[in-house]
Amino acid sequence: MTVGAQKGNSNAKGNKGGRDWSKTNRNKAVKLKGLVLCEAIRIMESKSESEEMKKLKEMVMNKILPTCLPRPIEISGEDGQPIILKFDNSFNEKSKKPI
Repeated sequence: MTVGAQKGNSNAKGNKGGRDWSKTNRNKAVKLKGLVLCEAIRIMESKSESEEMKKLKEMVMNKILPTCLPRPIEISGEDGQPIILKFDNSFNEKSKKPI
């Protein structure tokens, strides 16, 4: 399974990318996710056993927590296989060659 686009496609033709508003939105998303996680932790750590709190905890577990977990593709290789990192000296050999 290949996630990236095929070589030679023109999907991003004319895309300037990296606009300031997109960076601002990413920063806001990070802040919002942090706030939601803090609130979810507060709710889940609550000692209250009332019916209202039990329903709230169930809602948090079913709606909020799954969105906070990394997706399998973010923590595994293709088809769910482990990510394998190989380190060799190819970079060092290339850096020794004169330009």
